[in-house]
Amino acid sequence: MIFKLALVCLLLGQASPTGEAEPVKQPETTTIETAESTGIEPVLEATDSAGMPADTTAVAQKPKRPWITWVILLGVLVVFYLLMILPQRRKQKKHQEMLKSLNRGDRIVTNGGIVGTIARVKEDTFIIKSGDKTEIEIDKSVVSQKK
Repeated sequence: MIFKLALVCLLLGQASPTGEAEPVKQPETTTIETAESTGIEPVLEATDSAGMPADTTAVAQKPKRPWITWVILLGVLVVFYLLMILPQRRKQKKHQEMLKSLNRGDRIVTNGGIVGTIARVKEDTFIIKSGDKTEIEIDKSVVSQKK
């Protein structure tokens, strides 16, 4: 969703799909005739399609602010990082610290909902007691919380 918004902003900020400025339409020229008795030569005057005088100093224009597109894209990426990636990293770090602090006798809950007490700690697994005589070996990564 955020990337779609960024793409729309990028497309709206550009002058044309190629990134080049579109050429300016050349105005039509008409001659204004003067009386030959005055000895003045005919004058050319530029007019647009409606017959109004046109500005002859018009030049093909480039987009006024091409950097605004990059600012918007960077802003979207910063918001995405702050709302999605940063909280997930904090949660992961907190979970890793909780796993390192687990010892024998701690009560835990697994991702599958099994509640038990840690009987032994191995390098990558725990052996938990979930009933009177039931012992289950589980991977450390399936522990969701300490109870």
